[in-house]
Amino acid sequence: MPYRFLDDAQADVAIEAKGKTIEELFESVGKALFDVVGKQPPQEPLRQVSFSVKAPILEDLLRKWLNELIYIKDNKRLYLVHFNFQFSEIEGQMMVQSRLQGVPLNVMSSHQFRVDPKGIAVHGFSVKKQKNEYTAKFIVDV
Repeated sequence: MPYRFLDDAQADVAIEAKGKTIEELFESVGKALFDVVGKQPPQEPLRQVSFSVKAPILEDLLRKWLNELIYIKDNKRLYLVHFNFQFSEIEGQMMVQSRLQGVPLNVMSSHQFRVDPKGIAVHGFSVKKQKNEYTAKFIVDV
């Protein structure tokens, strides 16, 4: 599994996610976030959502992206299951364009719902590249 739950947070959920590429890291982080919400629902029916996020550094980009996923969960009522990315740099800022697919949360009624993430904590958030792997550590406020 490309991520694991950590015991670093008392009332929240601490996660470490890994990926060999930035794309793999973002996918691992996204899947970990929704694993906090509940067990993966059936793959149908799928709805698509797209958005872009910009930030000066990778750490900020990932944190903003995660908070956007929480917004989509709350606003669009989707449990995201498929992640597609395009990364670029514009005017000194990193940008990720995301095309995601999710299952409506009302379909989750037959699945185990765990908790409802509210945001990503700034405290304890890190992204590091060591050798040929990226590692992100973050705390999900629940």
